Amino acid sequence: MTAGRPKLSRHVEEPNPETSQAQLDALRHDLDSRPLKSPHRGARGVICTTCGNPTMNWSETLTLEWDDEGERIHLEKLTGLLCDTCGEKAFDMPASRIVGRVIDRQRAKRAATAKQR
Repeated sequence: MTAGRPKLSRHVEEPNPETSQAQLDALRHDLDSRPLKSPHRGARGVICTTCGNPTMNWSETLTLEWDDEGERIHLEKLTGLLCDTCGEKAFDMPASRIVGRVIDRQRAKRAATAKQR
């Protein structure tokens, strides 16, 4: 080692402790209990990421439909942005939370059905 050069040391990171299911459940409960506010409420003229036009506007009447293993899922009165030009939808956080809960229920329902077989 030459004079004036800093000594290099090797940094060893400790492994991350595993998070228990109870901790994850508590965190999810805490996050779900917080009221969500959409920063997009009332927005007009947002640039659409699909068509590039400044025609995305706030909407409280968005719908989402999909087929989940043969079962038709239909959600309505969701909030977010809707492009007046191409129809692209961008759901806000409250709407995304609702969609996530529906997906979780569907997974639990499928798991319960699979156990019965």
